[in-house]
Amino acid sequence: MNRDTPRILLLIAFLYLLVGTIGHDPWRGDDATHFGPVFEFIAHGGTWVPQVGGQVVEGYGPLFYWLAALVASLLQWLLPLHDGARLTTALLMAGTLWSLWRAASLMHGIQARTAVVLLTVGSLGLVVHVHETQPAMGLVAAQACVVWMLVSPHRFAMPLAGLAAAAAFLFAGLQGILTTWPLLLFRLLPSQQTSPHSRLQAIGGLVIAMAVCLAWILPASASPDWTAWLAAEVQALAPDEPVPARIPDWFKLFGWFLWPLWPLALWSLWRAWHGAPIRHVPLLLAALVLALASVILTGGLRPVRMLPLIVPLALLAAPAVERLRRGAAAAFDWFAVMAFSSAGLLLWLAWSALVVQWPPGLARHFRKLAPGFDLAPGVPALALGIMVVVSWIAYLGWRRPSGRDAALTWAAGMTMLWCIATSMLAPWFEHTRSYRGAAEQLASVLSERSDSGCIAGVGLGHAQRSAMDYFAGLTIEANRDVPTCPLVLVYTDTRMNPRDLNRLGVEIWRYERGGGRQRESFTLLARRPS
Repeated sequence: MNRDTPRILLLIAFLYLLVGTIGHDPWRGDDATHFGPVFEFIAHGGTWVPQVGGQVVEGYGPLFYWLAALVASLLQWLLPLHDGARLTTALLMAGTLWSLWRAASLMHGIQARTAVVLLTVGSLGLVVHVHETQPAMGLVAAQACVVWMLVSPHRFAMPLAGLAAAAAFLFAGLQGILTTWPLLLFRLLPSQQTSPHSRLQAIGGLVIAMAVCLAWILPASASPDWTAWLAAEVQALAPDEPVPARIPDWFKLFGWFLWPLWPLALWSLWRAWHGAPIRHVPLLLAALVLALASVILTGGLRPVRMLPLIVPLALLAAPAVERLRRGAAAAFDWFAVMAFSSAGLLLWLAWSALVVQWPPGLARHFRKLAPGFDLAPGVPALALGIMVVVSWIAYLGWRRPSGRDAALTWAAGMTMLWCIATSMLAPWFEHTRSYRGAAEQLASVLSERSDSGCIAGVGLGHAQRSAMDYFAGLTIEANRDVPTCPLVLVYTDTRMNPRDLNRLGVEIWRYERGGGRQRESFTLLARRPS
C-alpha cells in the first residue's frame, strides 16, 4: 500500500464522511423520513417506540433516533438540527470503519486492515446511505463490532459483543437479532473453543444481550404503540412476494450495490478452498449467510436492506487485495480509473447543462425534471470542484503501477465523485429533494385563514409530515377522516393512483415540482359544508 497510509486513510475517511453530510435540508426519501422521529423526540418529547405525529415508524428500533436527538441537541449551537441528526450516521460509519480496521488486523494482518477500509469506502451502494439520516447504519456498526469482538482476545470481548448485539436489536428490531445474535453462539462450536471458558463466555454474552433488550422491552410494552410496532416487525419476516420470483432482482441489486466487494470475496473463498491460510472464513461465511437471510426475510427489495452484507464481504475481500495476480490487479485498478473518471466527466457535463445549457439534450432533460430551475455558478463550489479534479489527476500520476494501489483508487475515486456531486450540484439536489419550499408556502397561505387549527392528511408519508412540522410548525393529522378538520392536505407523486380531489373539498392552494417520474404535488383543500 502507498506511503503514509494512515494519513491518507484519515484524509479520505474525513472527506468521505463529512462532505455532503452537513449543509443541506433533509432530502426526500430516507433522509427526511428518519429525521421525523428525531425531531419528534426533540420537539415533542420522547417515546419508547419511534413515531411521527402519532404514527409508528416501522422497521427500526428507537436507539438511532435517541442518539441522533442527543447529537443534534448537543450541536444545535453549531449546526441545524437536521445536520446534527445526519452527523450521527457519519459517526456510526466511523465506528464501523474502526471496527473493520481492528477486525481485519486480527483476522488477516496489517495489510488487510488498510484494504478493508478502502474497499468499504469504495463500495458503490454505501455512499448515499452514509450521508443521510439512516438508522440502518446503526445495525452495520453493531454488526461490525460483534465480528470484531468475536475474534478479539480481550477478556471482556464477549460481554462487549453481547452489548453490540443488543444495540443491533435496538437499532433494527428483529433484523438486528437475525443478523447478529446467532454469531454469539459461534464460540459454542467445538472447533471455535480456544479456552475452557469459551462456552461460558458465549452464553454470558447472549445473556447480556437479552438483559439489555429486556430493559427496553419491559417499559416499551406498556406503550400503546408497542403492539403496532411488534406486529410490523413480525409481518416483515414474511416476504411480500414468493422468494423464487425475486431472485433475478436480488442478483441485479447485489451485483452493483456490493461492487467491488463480492468479486474479491469470491477470490478469497477460492483461495481458501484451495488451501490458502485465510483465517476465520467460517465465521465470516456465517455472518454473510445471516445477513442474506435478513435481506430475504425482512422488508421489500430496497437497497438499504443490503447494508448488512457489506461487513462480512469487506472482511472476506480484504485479504484478496494483496494476493491478486498482476494482470487482475491492473485490470481492477484500470476499471476504477475509467469508471470514476467517466462518471466525474458526466457530473461536469450535468453542471454545464444546468449553468450554460450545454449539451442541449441534457439541458432539456434537466428542464423536464425541474421546470424553471436555474443553477447559478457559485464560485466556492466551482473552486472546490476544480480542486477535486486536479487532486484526482495528481493521484493518477502518483499511484503505483501494476494495480498495487487498486483499493486506494476505488476509495479515492468514490470520494472524488461524491465531493463533485454534493458541491457543484448541491442547489439542484436542494431544489428537487427538499420540502422546505412547500412547507413555507403552505404556512404563508394558512396564516391568512382562521380555520387552520386542524389539517387532515391524505397520501402523506413520514417524510412529508415531518417536513411540514419541522419547516413550518404544522401538525398534519394522520387520519384523513378526522371530522373536526376543515382542511385536507393531499400529497401525490407518480407512484400513486390519481385522486379525485373534488370529492374531498375545494382546492385553495397547490404546490407542484418536478416532471416525469420525479413529479410531486401538494394540494390544500377546504371541506365542503355538510
